Amino acid sequence: MVAGNRTLLMRERKVITVPTATYGKYDDYTYGLAYELDPSEDLALLRVGLAFLMLVLRRVYRIPFETIMYEVGSTGESKIMVLHEPESAGLLETLGWVEVANAVRNYQPDDIDEILIKVVDEDAHLELLSKGLDWELARRAALRALSYVLLRERVAVKVGGRTIYVPRPSRALKLL
Repeated sequence: MVAGNRTLLMRERKVITVPTATYGKYDDYTYGLAYELDPSEDLALLRVGLAFLMLVLRRVYRIPFETIMYEVGSTGESKIMVLHEPESAGLLETLGWVEVANAVRNYQPDDIDEILIKVVDEDAHLELLSKGLDWELARRAALRALSYVLLRERVAVKVGGRTIYVPRPSRALKLL
């Protein structure tokens, strides 16, 4: 495949089902957050955005891969995005998501990022390659994913042509 002035190598891959019983148990705490998505959301592109987000969290914030995991999918008529921590670190609750969005806006990918995004998510890597390795597309998709996160904990308010996010008021106030 050729993207711009670069030739990209892609391997053919297949899934092999291995029928076997599951053994053992998991006894640590974990938690996650689920976000209902717009029905018109492109899940493959959102997956690319989430992989880009994980890349930025690793490169800018030094958060190891697989500290925060993600999944996107359809459940009946609705689409969902799930972020979870396999081992509770409290990052989903404590990260400053507005600052993370700014880091995503300002991040400039380099050559190693193509390899790292493949480590994060091979499917997202293949989708990104099929779009010509367009990092701006990945950035926009990451910001789209972050908008769902931000809208859960903050409310977007337009003031003088600028959008700012303020903390969501308590449900007890019944303002929203």
